[in-house]
Amino acid sequence: MESGGSYEVSNNEGNLFSLKGDYFLTSHLALSGGGYLEQNGLFTNYDSGIGLIRYNMTGLQGGAKYYLCPRKWVIQPYVEASLLTNVLHWGHSQGKKQCMLSEGVTAMSTVDYEFHCPALTLSPAIGIDIRLISSLSLNISADYRWGLYGKQTATLTLLSGPHQGSTYTIQDHSRRTAISGGLRMNFPTHKVSDRGRNNLILLLFNWLSSKKA
Repeated sequence: MESGGSYEVSNNEGNLFSLKGDYFLTSHLALSGGGYLEQNGLFTNYDSGIGLIRYNMTGLQGGAKYYLCPRKWVIQPYVEASLLTNVLHWGHSQGKKQCMLSEGVTAMSTVDYEFHCPALTLSPAIGIDIRLISSLSLNISADYRWGLYGKQTATLTLLSGPHQGSTYTIQDHSRRTAISGGLRMNFPTHKVSDRGRNNLILLLFNWLSSKKA
């Protein structure tokens, strides 16, 4: 997540989960839609998780994909454009939370926050599908999410430690980059060839061997 304010504390982090489906209009053009959940954190560098203060966004998303290569190719790059809806924190949500910093410095603190999440987000993306077997592919994608009219503000005040009394303010304007990986299943499914099965077993064996090393 991109943040900026009176003091640039860090690039904040989050978690993204999604389930989507595609419907092909042609061999290259597909309509895409589904649901998503974002867990967004602020002041990530002071916390062992994604942030001292967190907010969620969830809803439906829809758009279109265009695949650049013939469908018979094993590697399938694509470009995508989507519109995401959000049903959480439309109005102003504000409060104060007391936190113990667990990273960087050990100190008690308070975080004053105000959330106003966007109802709509534009999301251009690029991605790639890598076919593992006949109907199963590995998907890797990256998208830039540009929230419309949303802004989250948080101020961290240190209550103890060598920097007691210091304050840090960040403003998150709902602009974020998401990198995700997952699996894609094509329907109707096709019978797996012996070659495809052996390639998948070899891939899993190599992955497990690298983990042991």
